[in-house]
Amino acid sequence: MRTTWLRRIHPALFAVFPILSLGVQNPGRFRARTALLICLVAVAGVALGYVVAYAVARWRRREGAADRAALATFVGVALFYAYPVLRSAYARLRAGGARSPAVAAVVAVVALLAVATWVARRRGWRVRVPSAAGVGRRLSLAGALLVVGALAQLTFVHVRDAQVIARNPLVRELDRPVPLRAGAHARLPKRDIYVVVLDEYASAEVLRERFGFDNRPFEDSLRAIGFTIPTSVRSNYAVTTLSVPSLLNFARMDSLGAGMPSHTKDWAPASYVLEHNRAARFLKGQGYRFLFFPARFFAPTRESAEADEEYDPYTGIDVARATYGSEFAFELVTNTPLARLRPLFRPYTAVRFEHAARTLNGLTTVPRRPGPKFVFAHVLMPHVPFTVDASCRPLANASWDSTDFAGHVQCVNRLTLRAVRSILAQSSTPPIIILQGDHGTQSLHTFDNAPEALTVAQARERFRAFGAYYLPDGGAAAMPDSVSVVNVLRYVFGYYFGADLPSLPDDMYFSSWQYPYALTRVGSDFHVDTSLRTASRPSDGIAR
Repeated sequence: MRTTWLRRIHPALFAVFPILSLGVQNPGRFRARTALLICLVAVAGVALGYVVAYAVARWRRREGAADRAALATFVGVALFYAYPVLRSAYARLRAGGARSPAVAAVVAVVALLAVATWVARRRGWRVRVPSAAGVGRRLSLAGALLVVGALAQLTFVHVRDAQVIARNPLVRELDRPVPLRAGAHARLPKRDIYVVVLDEYASAEVLRERFGFDNRPFEDSLRAIGFTIPTSVRSNYAVTTLSVPSLLNFARMDSLGAGMPSHTKDWAPASYVLEHNRAARFLKGQGYRFLFFPARFFAPTRESAEADEEYDPYTGIDVARATYGSEFAFELVTNTPLARLRPLFRPYTAVRFEHAARTLNGLTTVPRRPGPKFVFAHVLMPHVPFTVDASCRPLANASWDSTDFAGHVQCVNRLTLRAVRSILAQSSTPPIIILQGDHGTQSLHTFDNAPEALTVAQARERFRAFGAYYLPDGGAAAMPDSVSVVNVLRYVFGYYFGADLPSLPDDMYFSSWQYPYALTRVGSDFHVDTSLRTASRPSDGIAR
């Protein structure tokens, strides 16, 4: 009697397994704490469903009500996760898909089973139907095996990642102190340093060529308040997963995938070097506090163990924010019947824009805090999808239509300009401000083809990024008119702190966000060099 619950636990096991499976399929992209929270919510939902099913079974005076309730709950869980398949099948039927071979096969099987059942009853054949308790035992065993298998895979990946990161030559190199020039000293006074990544913000040339948008008014406004905008700014990597770490570690990421399986999807090494970045360590050693402004929708910059303070602009509980504030939760909600509930709360466009706007506004509170601060903010705009118009009003639906880009980027420009003007006005000592696009846009569907099929036009769009730098006390002279992301902080730290950081080659490497370490070299003329393609090629001068 004491173990009867074991044969009724299968609905919870099958509710948890798809969540764990999502983590297995996307290693390094989701935080364990987030997965655990969602698993607890799933189990709570199953428990509620079971209570309702049990009450109905008792009301109907069914024998074995508890086991029957567990089976009914299991069917509910199965239908819940089968929602995308059922929705797709229904759409095909409505579009005339009833004549397709797949639908015909399903209809034939159902008809055959119906005929067999009718014949059996006509002839009086006795078909032994397994008891609900017996079915429950088998389902619980199967569910337990699936959950244990998923947990074993997650544990294996976690242990492997820790070992690979510990042995990675790039990680060990980045752990070394930043070298200083002999006799060099930091320039005084110590200035607040802001590094603001505007995700997928391309150069003015790209915006004009691809979207017909003139970004000169924004750039002229920045120049008018003292910003330097180089003629050419290039990203060294095509994806945020590598580009932002290359910025914050002022090092090439070519060898980051060393020791990982070929064509791995695991973001863990990139997340590690981003979270434990060299810039934060160096500046904390110089007496700075590290203030971190996270991007809630991108796992590698969702939180930071190195930060002295993480910015959180929210109070209370918001269903929409909880749903859209995590890639994990968003994936589950959009692929289950919960998607039907989305019209009941704020749209994705509003939540995503709200976080970006609050992040940029939050930067304006930093100058009032005492002492030198290093501030890193990751703003997921103007990255697709486009979510607002030129007046910063959220669109009804997220858009991938290029015609909505102009309004979207105008809103970003307005918020960014307002933030930097406020920072400059409040700062008693002129700060260092770095506005950096991590890479360009993807209107030419950059990731639809194999890397070797990347066209020159696609490469030009993706690698030409936006960059604007406020470098007081003569620092602008240290920034060349042509720069790549990996060298930005090398020039800044060299000038203001006497760091011995020679510039690295402005090499460019293409990879997809699914397989970030499978790098293909792109030449300075934006032609793909297919002779240099690898999943984890060592790099020379990794982190000097």
